[in-house]
Amino acid sequence: MIRRRSDVLIIGSGAAGLLTAYYLAKRNISVSVITKGYGATAMSSGCFDVLGMLDNTFLESFIDGYEQLPDNHPYKIVSMNKLNTLINLFDSAINEAKELLTLYTGDIKRNIKVITFFGSIKPTALIQKSMRGSILHHDGNYIFLGFRNVYDYNPNLQAKMLLSFAKIVGYTGIRARGEKINLEINIPSIQFLPVLLRKREIFERFIKALERVMNEHSPDSILIPPIFDNIQDLEEIQKKAPLFETPSPTPYRAGLRLNRLLWRMVEKSNVPIFHVRELKVDIKDRAVSRIIAISDEKEIEFISNSFVLATGDLVGGGLRVVNEDKNLNKALIDTVFGLKITNLGKSAFSDDIFDKHYLNKFGFKVNEDLQPINESNTSLLDNLYVAGSIIGGYDMNEEKSGLGIPLVTSFKLYKVLEKELG
Repeated sequence: MIRRRSDVLIIGSGAAGLLTAYYLAKRNISVSVITKGYGATAMSSGCFDVLGMLDNTFLESFIDGYEQLPDNHPYKIVSMNKLNTLINLFDSAINEAKELLTLYTGDIKRNIKVITFFGSIKPTALIQKSMRGSILHHDGNYIFLGFRNVYDYNPNLQAKMLLSFAKIVGYTGIRARGEKINLEINIPSIQFLPVLLRKREIFERFIKALERVMNEHSPDSILIPPIFDNIQDLEEIQKKAPLFETPSPTPYRAGLRLNRLLWRMVEKSNVPIFHVRELKVDIKDRAVSRIIAISDEKEIEFISNSFVLATGDLVGGGLRVVNEDKNLNKALIDTVFGLKITNLGKSAFSDDIFDKHYLNKFGFKVNEDLQPINESNTSLLDNLYVAGSIIGGYDMNEEKSGLGIPLVTSFKLYKVLEKELG
């Protein structure tokens, strides 16, 4: 059996796990990361939503909504109910991870409204630079670009959706339409476009088609989903036409781009990342003593002072619903330690798919040091910490705080562990 020792072992390779590892490594604290996959961040829109909505109302900044948050919200907990503390945490988190700004633009303290892949409008704080043209303006003229005989993306529908959403939020002066261009080739999916554009003949045909669209409609932005693996390919096109990406979920590339950037940041910091298939946990005297990971038929024993659970929520695979007894009463547990988070009654679900599902708010209850605690506010395990969406008390879809929670909790946890480890 191989033995690995480090000050901190992080379980999970999404934004929360990788950022925690990055911050710690910058302070020469030894860290290892283990993961079963690539991290749910790869499935995100790629934008840093911090706090964009409360009670179906757009917020100009997370600062405007802070006082309305419940006391068990992660932002209230990490800031100890002090707004200035949260502001400082966010500012420091960005300043300590400036490599993020090679990919992103925006202000963590000011929300912008952006046009999504679906034609809807969402508030966010940081967008990838390739999405600059998706920012909503009162007098904007937007073209959704599609292709003849390609049916996995409907630009006309997206344009109609945008016009409808724009009226709801008071942007009555915008213009939007869908345009399908003909490249005289068969494209089974819009996903194949970047590969085809590497052929000079098709690239020139594409630029001519964009020029026609510009001459006919004078758009401020021509919008497509994030389909480029290599952002330099898009930048080459932008020298000739205002082609920009919209925030979009998987299978598009924006979230994957962010995850790859975080992996590079961590690997450059000399943090080892281990891909594993199975984990076995040993607990002694209310503390994690070791974790044994099985990888490629080898067993690796990880021994650390502190363990960080950053495996995500139900979507990321960090939580799961189990039958608790013969009566099929259900409970929510984490998938590594099997720690019970809560019982699930019928109130956790709604029969209406578009209604609020309180299950979305479930996760670990934590103290200000981000240790999971029970109802008596006692830590579940003395050397276990959590970061990211595995923490409960909020609904990232309802309030638009998806990547804001991993960003601020990872930075707060780094400060806690730095002090703890001396």
